Amino acid sequence: MSGKNESTTEQDFSGSTIGDSGTNMTIDWSEFDIATIILQPKYSDWKVEMFPGTTVSSLEGHIPNWFQRKMQELVFGFKWRK
Repeated sequence: MSGKNESTTEQDFSGSTIGDSGTNMTIDWSEFDIATIILQPKYSDWKVEMFPGTTVSSLEGHIPNWFQRKMQELVFGFKWRK
């Protein structure tokens, strides 16, 4: 197989060797805990009630501003509460 990226990634049972153009980095996967690999999302205090009895939590940092929340309430009937 001929190509530019044919030897950029090599794997074996002891770990992974990643490298290109002369730089290599070996990763020992036994050092990692499953909690460090799979990060849990952080939810904010804001919740939106889309339909009566149906609420959805928003991710932290992804909360609409006041104008967007007000327009969602006026047009769609969504109610944002903290």
